Amino acid sequence: MSKFASMELAVEQPSRMTIRHFATGQPLDGWLDLLSFDSEVARQYDIEIARKNIQQRVTRVTPEMQEEQAIGRLAALTTGWKLVGLDGSPLDVPFNAKNAVELYASNGMKWLREQAAVWVTDRANFTGASSKS
Repeated sequence: MSKFASMELAVEQPSRMTIRHFATGQPLDGWLDLLSFDSEVARQYDIEIARKNIQQRVTRVTPEMQEEQAIGRLAALTTGWKLVGLDGSPLDVPFNAKNAVELYASNGMKWLREQAAVWVTDRANFTGASSKS
């Protein structure tokens, strides 16, 4: 255990984000389990992207590349879910990496991508046992 353990956030533990309706802000009966932007998964994702860019001699990152990387990072930080439609009906979509990328990549799902992006960057969501909401 680190001598700084009492100061550390629980960034390696998923935190449950309740999905909220994009227009009303009301909670839906769905959730995403997400790791922190500060997690080792995020760090490794960023290193892999940097390594790939170096290998491919990318000298300029385009907005499309940035968007693709942001979607990939969110998919990597997602560890599980319970999805529902905007009308509350259950969506029987199994959680896996491919489906996570597809979920965040759709232009019609940008509202959910924005919710998840805010969640993973808010360190208050990763304070330990109380991070499940």
